[in-house]
Amino acid sequence: MNTNLHKETTIRIPPNPQCSLSLEEQRILFQACNDALQSKRDIIQSLNQSLKHEDGSNHYDDSNVDMSTKNEMHNLLASRSPSLDYTAKSLFQVIEQLKTGVYDNHCQSCHQPIPFIRLKAVPHTQHCVICKR
Repeated sequence: MNTNLHKETTIRIPPNPQCSLSLEEQRILFQACNDALQSKRDIIQSLNQSLKHEDGSNHYDDSNVDMSTKNEMHNLLASRSPSLDYTAKSLFQVIEQLKTGVYDNHCQSCHQPIPFIRLKAVPHTQHCVICKR
């Protein structure tokens, strides 16, 4: 793993009247976004390493990979990873909004604050659990 990609980043989060999260919660959310991005990078790196073949084929050698990783890689390859791109873009957007003080943690549908626990689990969400259903 490239340790340069996973270094902790400290930022100064400016005051943000439209966000109901405390500064500490915003910092935790920022770190959750960075952790999620690192996870996406690790998946892509794993896929890229597994896809390397001398014969140039599109199949990967999964003999040294555990079953859950094999399933994850199969699923990602089958979907051609559009969700990885969308998620990464969404995470970058949250990070930029936190850094510039314009992050809004209100649901895009009902306009109620999204609970911090949900944001920690899905940092790029734009909807509360009720509206997401």
